[in-house]
Amino acid sequence: MATAPGIQDSYAEWKTSTALAGLGQALVPQSDTNKHELLSEVAQLTHSDESRARVAAILARLKELNPEVVRQFHPKLNALSDLNLRMIRPASASPEAAGRVASYIAVSYCWHYPQWPLAAAATPIAPGWEISEPMMKAVMRLCQPDEGVWLDKLCINQDDAADKAAHIGVMDAIYRSARRTAILLEDIQLSKEEEKAGLIYRGFYEDLVQAVQRASLEGEQKARFIDAYIPSREKELRDKQLGHVLDPARAFTAKVLTARWFTRGWCAHECRMNKHLKDSSPLFMCFGADGRVLSFEFRFIHYMSVYLNHSDRAPNGLAGIEQSTDVNHPDPGMLLSQLWFKIQRLLPERRVTVSAMQHLVTILPFDCLKKGDLMSIALNTAGIPLYFDGSGCQTVQEVIWTFTVLVLAANDLVPLVMLGPPLRVPSAGQDIVSWAIHPNQPILDDEVQNPLPGSITATTSEYIELDLLVFESLPLKASRESQDRAARLIEEHSLDAVADALLSALPEDAQAAVRAVVNDKRFTELHSVRNRLISLALDSGLDWTLAFPSVMRQTTSTFMYGTMGDHAHPGLEAAVHAFLALFTPDPAVVPSTDSEPQPPQPPRTLTPGQLATLHRALTTLLDPRLLSFTPSPRRLPLPPALGTAALTQAVSCRSYVAVPAALAHLPGWHTRAWAIEPFDPAAAPRMSVEDEIEMAPVVSSDVADWRAPRDDARGTWRRVYGAEKYPWGRILEVLKKRFAHLDLIESAAPLSLPESPVPYHHQCPHAPSLRRRCANQPKPCTFSTSPITLLAEHNAGVEQGSLGNHNRRPIASGLGGRPQHPEEPQTERRPSQHGDQNRPVHPPEVVVQDDCEARDEEHGAVEVDDGGIGAGEDGCIDSFSDGERDGCRAQEAS
Repeated sequence: MATAPGIQDSYAEWKTSTALAGLGQALVPQSDTNKHELLSEVAQLTHSDESRARVAAILARLKELNPEVVRQFHPKLNALSDLNLRMIRPASASPEAAGRVASYIAVSYCWHYPQWPLAAAATPIAPGWEISEPMMKAVMRLCQPDEGVWLDKLCINQDDAADKAAHIGVMDAIYRSARRTAILLEDIQLSKEEEKAGLIYRGFYEDLVQAVQRASLEGEQKARFIDAYIPSREKELRDKQLGHVLDPARAFTAKVLTARWFTRGWCAHECRMNKHLKDSSPLFMCFGADGRVLSFEFRFIHYMSVYLNHSDRAPNGLAGIEQSTDVNHPDPGMLLSQLWFKIQRLLPERRVTVSAMQHLVTILPFDCLKKGDLMSIALNTAGIPLYFDGSGCQTVQEVIWTFTVLVLAANDLVPLVMLGPPLRVPSAGQDIVSWAIHPNQPILDDEVQNPLPGSITATTSEYIELDLLVFESLPLKASRESQDRAARLIEEHSLDAVADALLSALPEDAQAAVRAVVNDKRFTELHSVRNRLISLALDSGLDWTLAFPSVMRQTTSTFMYGTMGDHAHPGLEAAVHAFLALFTPDPAVVPSTDSEPQPPQPPRTLTPGQLATLHRALTTLLDPRLLSFTPSPRRLPLPPALGTAALTQAVSCRSYVAVPAALAHLPGWHTRAWAIEPFDPAAAPRMSVEDEIEMAPVVSSDVADWRAPRDDARGTWRRVYGAEKYPWGRILEVLKKRFAHLDLIESAAPLSLPESPVPYHHQCPHAPSLRRRCANQPKPCTFSTSPITLLAEHNAGVEQGSLGNHNRRPIASGLGGRPQHPEEPQTERRPSQHGDQNRPVHPPEVVVQDDCEARDEEHGAVEVDDGGIGAGEDGCIDSFSDGERDGCRAQEAS
């Protein structure tokens, strides 16, 4: 047996004698020098000063947020040092040559299980191997001189926990450093027709690559050449009456893409970590009709899926995570658009600034025998120089929550703005509805850096402790008078036609996003939304409307569907003057919803520059992209210092609107606002649905303000989500019975109360999601929208950096408070070094809630401390001393 001199490895010796020797192969441990040479690129990343500093910062912050979670993560540097790298080498190699390889082939495959049928040609080798003999021989033929093969089943001691942990910690380095990755599809055997078509198109593709290289084509010229090349080759064959040999190309591509390999988490990881270079693209290997092993480059199969997908679109509404889940199981009858998604999601993420949550979200649809492996995969693909020891995560929900805390510790706020239902985390035999989100679609954002890291101070699966900005006002629908004026303006000046023209002029992806919302029957017509936006502008006043295009231009400068507020549609000249005439002279006087129509007032006179701004404002109000912010816009009154009003969407008549202080700086297209309710964690158990509806019906803030008074002494809040799992048929019956005299149809319609609602995912990123929760008497059954989009610079005048520096006291356990972590001191935290003198002053309508803890169950809980600044009885600002500030605790109803 070939063994590297001076290296003793009893496992390698045993595996060679029992599984490899009879095939002329040996398992050989590599020297530390050779290991670092092979993995040098990744080793430099994990050993750099920058990487060490990043690791130290993340772990330190993670310890602050949750001392239990931090124990599960370790520097990747440790895993590389502990790694015992082994390679499969020919037994005939000399000991010196065997222990030092110049490069290696990494094998990606699915382990064999009885319930997974292999192709007929996949004949077994010997015990201990997880690949078939034809595939093993084909892989060995790929090897260059002095090259090894890495196969996890053999090269990792599966019975040694330390060996497995070290390898899992550097699995990204192993696959990224391989000269090539061989992907074995041992359940795929092509028919003669499929094989012939696949080989013909493979030849077309290889000729295409060579032609592009010879001509040194780039840019648009290259794209046009590629688009025309394959069709021209197809035409040549069809002109020769040989087109029938091309017809099975779809069946060939579909069969390859339905391999079990495409559903496995570690297989996705191995493919994503590969560099996908032109000269070393991963190689798919499957069986031909006669049992031969055929190979096709990854980039060729990807090209075929894209090429054939042009004439085979996905069904309406199938996208994102829904699509990735649906395509997770083999089905040769799938549309190629679905199969294309299977291979598209295996490409490495090229954007270095994308949030780490994107890496987790896109790996969740894949299968892993051990759910904690999803954590390890996401860490590796995200490039976070930590490895996970596998403890503490037995379910996907636990993986999501733990990774969420890790991302927050890395100073990325994406977990607080991403979309999805509340996360349910198993705990003591039941599910806790966490403050965290179960993301239901890919994360489209780059990292969102936290400018106020001190504003988030602790978290468990039940609560998060953070500072909140709480708005005292409620979102309101437009007044009757303004709705009537807006309707006349739209009809007399054909503004629907202008809005349709604006929609047609948008890029295709923006049009698709708008039409997805318009086509959803649970939302009001686009015409109705236009009326609401214009009437809300009338209620907000002329000054607010003149500022609107500038605010929208600023808040959408990084919006994925383009900037709004900088365009004036030429067909609106006459409408702008009519629009101006509709404003009352005093914007502070806004008629209530049920008030009598007000007599017309003389309009203000505007300068030509102001008139041009109003032109842009009306164009912006008609911009259909506003629908992607919310399909049910409402007006949140604000003090003049903060812009008079913000556009948001309806909430429950029992809910306050709040924004985490860490999110206040974000542009308005982020879902940065929360709906919260005062909450008593020690209150009585909840009542029946019918009883509680009778006591506290489900109505929106359009109807009334039935909010419970803020209890700043207790300082606990509950975050409201929605109610898709509750008996809405019964709820509506009770509502109609009790409130037949009220006009609830209009206020309820935008919030869509279907009898059997379906969780809403991709079509409208900011669509309301309904859930009701009977928390406890006398708390109401409420519905609300979450997340909420807030289109206003509501944090104007808030001095960033000063929030979250107030003194906080540790929370004692026993009174619904979170238990002390073992590492936490039992004494008070030190007050801010700035004292009270440098604290910002806020208008009475915005209350800074400091040191909030949030925990959710059903619709979750957000619990907040009164933290420092509130409104006095006379409307002035009360400034509390450090010693008077209480800690807070996020608690949830059981």
